[in-house]
Amino acid sequence: MRTCKNCKEKFKPQYNSVQLVCSFECSIELTNINKSKKAKKEWNKEKKEIKERLKTREEYFQETLVAFN
Repeated sequence: MRTCKNCKEKFKPQYNSVQLVCSFECSIELTNINKSKKAKKEWNKEKKEIKERLKTREEYFQETLVAFN
């Protein structure tokens, strides 16, 4: 018996031995959740790059102080 990654219920794999979810509905929900996590991760990476480009002189100065001290 395996546990569904989406609804956390016990199920017996019907299609193959590495089946992660109990039904097609759970599979669709899990896929949507994974897509939203991936989109959030990409946005955080993009946001970090934007912040880096918009740094002021004072922020660069503070970083160098931390590095030298």
